[in-house]
Amino acid sequence: MITYRIEKGSALTYQELDDNFREIAGIPNVRWQKLRNTIETELVEDEPGTLTADVAWGTTDHTDAVHYDFNGTNSTTTTTMVKNGIYRVNADVVIEYHADSSLDNNVRLELLVNNTPISSTYKLPQTEHLGAFESLKINTIVVLNVNDTIKLKVTAENENASYKIAANKGEFVMEWAGYNP
Repeated sequence: MITYRIEKGSALTYQELDDNFREIAGIPNVRWQKLRNTIETELVEDEPGTLTADVAWGTTDHTDAVHYDFNGTNSTTTTTMVKNGIYRVNADVVIEYHADSSLDNNVRLELLVNNTPISSTYKLPQTEHLGAFESLKINTIVVLNVNDTIKLKVTAENENASYKIAANKGEFVMEWAGYNP
């Protein structure tokens, strides 16, 4: 919380001034969260012809309660924003699939804000092998507000194949880049 001289009625102490700078700029090196090691999750039929799963993480390397409220170790991961601003999002999720190469194995990774897709990446795996792995990556910048929620979702558009989020692979890093100008 910022301390104002006008409200205090006197000069700020050095500590109050430092605390104001931290509030505005964030604490150095503490403006990011990193999750890694995805939990193996089968994609299940959401609607006819569409398989989906939310991405869940097994390891939290770093959290920052000043900017994020992370909820979901070993379950579906949702992060709630604590601070307004511009955020960099880097996600890498590895998909394992079993299908004949003649099928259209279209698979998509989506970044959802308040359950609305805002960024996505597609793959059309081209392989003759069964049990192939594909990495899906999202690198984006997004403006988020307090209480916005963010998560990752995988969708496959062919129910004639078996897809799953591969275990112990990938990572999700969010960094607070500053206030929206």
